[in-house]
Amino acid sequence: MPESFTQQFKVYELKKSQTSLISLSFLCMFNGKETLLEDSLNSVVDIAEESGLDYEIVIVNTTMIPINSVSTEGVRSGKPLKIADYGNYKRGEAKNEVLKNCSGTHIVIFDPERVYDPSYADILYNFVKQREKRMLFSEIIVIPKEIIVESGGWKNLSVSEDLELFARISRTYGILFFITEGQDSIERFLIYKPSQIFYNKNFRRMKKERRLSILRDMFLGCNYNFGDIILLSKENGRRLSTREYISLLSSYLRVKLKSQKDKDQRESNFTLLMESMFESVILQEYDKLRVEGKSLNIKMGKTELDYLNSKSEMFPKISKTLNKIMERKN
Repeated sequence: MPESFTQQFKVYELKKSQTSLISLSFLCMFNGKETLLEDSLNSVVDIAEESGLDYEIVIVNTTMIPINSVSTEGVRSGKPLKIADYGNYKRGEAKNEVLKNCSGTHIVIFDPERVYDPSYADILYNFVKQREKRMLFSEIIVIPKEIIVESGGWKNLSVSEDLELFARISRTYGILFFITEGQDSIERFLIYKPSQIFYNKNFRRMKKERRLSILRDMFLGCNYNFGDIILLSKENGRRLSTREYISLLSSYLRVKLKSQKDKDQRESNFTLLMESMFESVILQEYDKLRVEGKSLNIKMGKTELDYLNSKSEMFPKISKTLNKIMERKN
């Protein structure tokens, strides 16, 4: 029997009231680059406004470089832009401090060095309206705030703090993956291999002790043994230099001697997260978020695929199934 107008109206009002309980805290880490900052922020404002949900935008700055007001004065938001300066904090520590003051029910992590297409508003809205207690990994990251709090927040790390937290979330709550730009999307948020650090100009300028500290944090955040990092260093035929090899070995030994590596967890956090992604993709959970003009793209490079073939128990078993939906980079 068809629903009456009154019944339909009640359902509409229920959905409306549920949506009104959702609010968004857009969060990004400033890395010292202001070239695209204003355009990126304006694209996020468009997404936030299009979602129809209450929101705030917070920029976390852990560099010693203040954000030039000129680079944000053209932001079109009707809400004040919040800048949280934590120059003496590690990235994980700063995010935990900011989280305490975030008003949103959902934390939306974005990259301030990219300009977002407005269609991500539909992906965002389609996810949050389901009120699921899990995380979305797309070109933006969406996490219910309560999950981060219940998980204990970020570890006090300079790098790989997101990978470590996301791996914990994947084990306890699960992650819905809808990646539309392949490996590039993963590397926007996750530091998981040496090349992402060694090629960074700021890293090269650091004093030796600071460089070793960052590499140590990568081992901790990724939960790698030394063999893991060597496998992930084989990229585009390039070999580690003697200096890089010694730096990695020295940092790893520091972690091992202090017994800070998670002994109860056999797999690396990168492996755990990738297995979570493949499981989500095989279950076709991305269909819940599908929007016009955006399709699943989990293209990965040879380095990552070789690593997963070697280190993941799941990946070799499902590789043939993934061949139908995954493009592989040479």
